[in-house]
Amino acid sequence: MNAADLLHGQCVLEWIQPDEPTLVHIAAGFAGRLLNDLGAEVVRVVPKYDPLAKLQSHPREQVGDTSVLATYLNRHKILVRSLTNQSTSLLTSQPTPHLVITGARGVGVPNVSQVCVSAAGPGSDMDGLPVSELGIQGFVGPTDL
Repeated sequence: MNAADLLHGQCVLEWIQPDEPTLVHIAAGFAGRLLNDLGAEVVRVVPKYDPLAKLQSHPREQVGDTSVLATYLNRHKILVRSLTNQSTSLLTSQPTPHLVITGARGVGVPNVSQVCVSAAGPGSDMDGLPVSELGIQGFVGPTDL
């Protein structure tokens, strides 16, 4: 069996609220990309102001209206533009998800397993605080090296 066939037929919904930290959007994007590479169909709900779209480490990294990172993370995903409470019916036109990748607060998709991505675990002293890559490295230890 090919690795790209391991999750064939599985649908994953990647739905991070726009006000979650950028690192949560990046982590969820990578998780969705990995699952997509393993054969799952990944549907990403793109917020109106997508935090990934403008991320760049170099001024020439922009590809049209989006960043190179967003282009990489969104490859082969089905992109659904910003859902509001009244437009969640857009999801009914997509396959029923087997898994939802979401932020710490979760989303209202009943009867589906959810993986919640957060910069710090629930109940942590850092829960809800703004974080950066350097802050995360300090929190988990690599900067001690």
